[in-house]
Amino acid sequence: LTLNNNNCSYTYTLPVGIFVGIKDRWFKGFSIHPNPSSGVFNMSLAEPTEVRVFDATGRLVLETNGNGQFSLDMSAHPAGSYMVQFVIESRADMKRILKH
Repeated sequence: LTLNNNNCSYTYTLPVGIFVGIKDRWFKGFSIHPNPSSGVFNMSLAEPTEVRVFDATGRLVLETNGNGQFSLDMSAHPAGSYMVQFVIESRADMKRILKH
């Protein structure tokens, strides 16, 4: 992903996984609730995980680390659809969240 703004460019590489079936998932130990939410999403993670949130244009809007039970506060961001990326070592998975 490359963004250009006022003659400045920023390149960010997103790890991409290929899934061969609905049940073929890398991570089984995480959940997000409530979804949709008005701003705060509660997450359960089975192991230490890098968490990145991207807006509908692919722009990184939030980045944090999580382990166990924690909250992701999206209150400062506008309503819309976001993708949450979970990265453990070199594995990655994404889930969609909706903020209303």
